[in-house]
Amino acid sequence: MIPKDMAMMHQDGFSTILMEVCKKTAKNARILNGRLRELWKKHLDRFNAEMHPIRQFNVEDARFHESSVSRAAILEQCELALVDAYWAIKMIAIALFKVVPPTLKDHFPAFRGEHDDQRFVLKIAEKFVNALMKFFAIESDIAPAHALVYGKIHAFLRVKKSMTVDEITQAMTRAGFNGLDGKISKIMMDLEQFGLVTLDGGQTDLYHHASKLILDPDQEQVMKAEFIPLIDWAINTWRSLFNIRELNTPVPETYPDHQLVTHIVSHAATQGFTTAHFCMSELKKYFRNQGST
Repeated sequence: MIPKDMAMMHQDGFSTILMEVCKKTAKNARILNGRLRELWKKHLDRFNAEMHPIRQFNVEDARFHESSVSRAAILEQCELALVDAYWAIKMIAIALFKVVPPTLKDHFPAFRGEHDDQRFVLKIAEKFVNALMKFFAIESDIAPAHALVYGKIHAFLRVKKSMTVDEITQAMTRAGFNGLDGKISKIMMDLEQFGLVTLDGGQTDLYHHASKLILDPDQEQVMKAEFIPLIDWAINTWRSLFNIRELNTPVPETYPDHQLVTHIVSHAATQGFTTAHFCMSELKKYFRNQGST
């Protein structure tokens, strides 16, 4: 009788796709880590911001098909690389929202005006928070509340022209930002100070879009040259490394606990860190358990 562990190691369609996903993860981790180091040295070393690198590893066909245990070890490396990438994004967010603003004017004279550091934070949120809403819903303590709200509603408000406090609160809650009940009015008052919104003269809870957040030309140049590349890296990393949708594929019925594996890979249909990490972590546990039985 062929041992169960050996029977699982034949190359079926699912195992081939899983191996390719692992290879893609290793390749993307290598490319993204190299680019991150370049960006960090060029743009954030001067601020003494802490970088989190992404671990490097290789995926060899023979080792992947060797045993359930070796396959689990490769999946563990993939899982850890995803965690590293998440922390790399987190350290970029911490740098841009917490480390850079206090000394921004010391490095870039264009931002020496009053409240320029706060306008910088809002400009960062305009792209960063808007693009990675799921990340900032998890890490909501990194950016100030008014930056989170502005990052979420600025585009919608420009189109809709006006929103009530309740509508804004509901929009934030739907996006995963909890704990803002009763705080939106104060946050909108803060945004009003920057000329971004105006309070309706006849309604105390209705805010109108007033103007886009426009920086001075010199400030815009600094943003594009120094900080937008970091945000672009974070967005690209989230959308590439955490995208393993191809893993949502049929699992051969010959696999032990077939329904369990099918359930695990079904999460790959949704792109993002939480689901990608779940798939890698649970598949690691699955193959590790199969190798020990």
